[in-house]
Amino acid sequence: MRWKVPGQVMVSCVFPPRCPICGELRFPWESGTCTECAERLSYIQEPVCLACGREISSCEKEYCTECEKLRPVVERNFAVWQYDRWMKRSIADFKYEGRTEYAPFYARNIVQCYGARLKRLGVSVLVPVPCSKKRKRFRGYNQAEVLSGVLAKELDCKVCRLLRRTKDTLPQNALAPAERKKNLIGAFAWDERAAGELVTVPAVVAIVDDIYTTGNTMNSCAAVLKQHGVREVYGISVCVGGAR
Repeated sequence: MRWKVPGQVMVSCVFPPRCPICGELRFPWESGTCTECAERLSYIQEPVCLACGREISSCEKEYCTECEKLRPVVERNFAVWQYDRWMKRSIADFKYEGRTEYAPFYARNIVQCYGARLKRLGVSVLVPVPCSKKRKRFRGYNQAEVLSGVLAKELDCKVCRLLRRTKDTLPQNALAPAERKKNLIGAFAWDERAAGELVTVPAVVAIVDDIYTTGNTMNSCAAVLKQHGVREVYGISVCVGGAR
C-alpha cells in the first residue's frame, strides 16, 4: 500500500517553517507558534480604549488619557497583541529580516479577533501604510503591503494603495513622542493613480500597519483619506504599545 503525502507537507519537511515569535524551526504539522511561544503571547485584553485599542485600567472609562485629550482621526484601531519583547523581535524580523512568511500568522489572528467586527463595520478596502521608495528598495518589500495582501484574502476585500509617501522621513522609533508628529507633516498624499482604479471612493476603509505606538502615522494617513471623501477610517495593527 502506498501512502500519499500532501505536497504542502513534503515542502514543509524539506523547508520547515519557523516560529513567527522566536524564529526557531518548528515541525510542519504544528500550527501557529511553537509550544513555548504560544504561552508567551500577550493578547490585548478588555477593557480597551475605544479609539487607539490599548488596554486601559478601568472598564468605566471609554478612552485612554491620551485619546481623551486629543481624539484620533481613525474611528478605532484594532490590535491583536501587546508590543512586548517577544512581539518586538517578531515584528523586527518580519519588517527587516525578510520574514514575510509571518504575515499569514498575523492575519489569521487579526481575523479571529476582529474579522466579524470589521465586516459589520463595512470595511471594503484595506490601505497599507506606504513606505518610501528608498526603504522599499532597501528591504525589498513594504511589510504593510505584504500583510494587507494576506489579510484581504482572509476578509474577502480589496487592497488599494490610496496613499503614497511624499518624503523619506526619519524612523519613528528613533524619535521622541513630541518629534514624531512633526516628522510626519506632509509625509503622505492621496494617490490619484490608485484611486482611479476604483469606481468610487470607498466609504469605509481600514489602514493596515505593523505597530500602533503614538498613532501619529495612522492618524496622518487617515486625515488624507478623509480629505478625499472616505467617510470612516479604521486601523488594523498587529501590535499596540503598552497600557495607559
